[in-house]
Amino acid sequence: MEITEKKEPVYFAKFIVLSAVVWLLAASWLGIIYYYFTIFQLAPSIDSVSQIILTYLSPYISLNPSTEMLHISDQIIAFVVLSILSYIAVYLSGRISNKSIISIKYPKFNKSRKWVHSILVIWIAIIVSSAIEYTQIFIPGQSVRLIDILIELMGVCAVLLLIRIIMSVAFLFGILLNRRKQSRM
Repeated sequence: MEITEKKEPVYFAKFIVLSAVVWLLAASWLGIIYYYFTIFQLAPSIDSVSQIILTYLSPYISLNPSTEMLHISDQIIAFVVLSILSYIAVYLSGRISNKSIISIKYPKFNKSRKWVHSILVIWIAIIVSSAIEYTQIFIPGQSVRLIDILIELMGVCAVLLLIRIIMSVAFLFGILLNRRKQSRM
């Protein structure tokens, strides 16, 4: 019987720092989302993010969306940014060590770690969206709608699908470049 030494995990300082910075950005964005969708919307004189974007695009397109459409687009924009930040943070956190928690406890996820990242991002979005809707129970003039959670999750899923497509295309492009280099040698 052969005895193998256990390898100690190697920690990469650059991923620790990058992960901490991106998690701080994600937490700051969470605070902005929470403030915007609970307290900030009580002031009717302040323009929404979508209204500001539409004023810049108005010379090029002519749209006159309703306030409900503006609210929905604000939710999607907020959760698109949240999902991008949290995906990058989860990805960088998984790169801190050469032995991740996922590969130690769940060896079947080694090949599909990107799906685990996506699932974590979806859970973060569900928790944040549910917390926002729960808080709106206690704010006068706000209403709780479960459709808001679904709208926000649509934005998150769209971004995760886009990330997956981009990563797949980049992987295929890398394979083609490697084959081209090997054929020239």
